[in-house]
Amino acid sequence: MINDLYSRGVREPLLFIADGLPKLDEEIRKVFPRADFQLCTIHASRNFESEVRESDKITIDRELKRVFTADTKEDALARLSMFKVQWNKKYPRQIYNLEKKVNYLFTYFSYPQAIRRSIHSNNIIERMNKEVRRRIKVIDSLPTEESALKIVYLRVAELNEKWSHRVLNGYFKCRDELKEMFSKRYP
Repeated sequence: MINDLYSRGVREPLLFIADGLPKLDEEIRKVFPRADFQLCTIHASRNFESEVRESDKITIDRELKRVFTADTKEDALARLSMFKVQWNKKYPRQIYNLEKKVNYLFTYFSYPQAIRRSIHSNNIIERMNKEVRRRIKVIDSLPTEESALKIVYLRVAELNEKWSHRVLNGYFKCRDELKEMFSKRYP
């Protein structure tokens, strides 16, 4: 997939946002060594919550949300530290796994404040997948694999057209700062 992006002309990406596929960051670094890598904070929270008691899920979700919506990286790290103190005895393995990913979970703090909310997760991709599933669900049966692919293709093309003119929330506020980041990374 990463090589396919390269072969289609992607040469100088600033940021990849992914949901935690193992070793994906290493594969990205092989092809795009200057690109940043951000793990989806929503997936990280869900993964953590999937391994905890039902009675703790709401509290853990609220506290992880506070960590990931902090204004600064230092504040996020402090909140994560408090989170760790509170839950480490009960969920040491989950805390350990979360801590291993901290560098990739907080990459968005090196980007302008105006777009952080938009780049700490890969929700736009999740939204597209949900739209495709919703379209396929209304069709009772598909006679062939080719017909299924055609429906997926048409729905993605439709969404692409619909969303092609959308601009990342906060982009215009920090466009110059992003251009400067880009020119420093790719002189």
